[in-house]
Amino acid sequence: MNGTSKVLLAALGGAVVGAGLALLFAPASGRETRDRLVETANSAKNGVGDLINRGKDYISSASRQAKNEFDRVADEVIDHSRNVKNSNVNPVNKPM
Repeated sequence: MNGTSKVLLAALGGAVVGAGLALLFAPASGRETRDRLVETANSAKNGVGDLINRGKDYISSASRQAKNEFDRVADEVIDHSRNVKNSNVNPVNKPM
């Protein structure tokens, strides 16, 4: 998890705790307080879901990039190996 995700998660957690405390200490009927708690919980659930989806997208993208880079480097190694084999030169570039 990168720094931005940690900050977003901390902010979301703080908002949920703050909203919950505000609801508990605000003068309202029991029914109104319960309704507000349900709304706050649903909002937090959606926020966490969005954060999870962004994390999945980030991991998927990073995985694709790593695979592409690995494939590129592997191709370079294979090409270099073929060149060394075909040039009759040992790997430290000295004639055999």
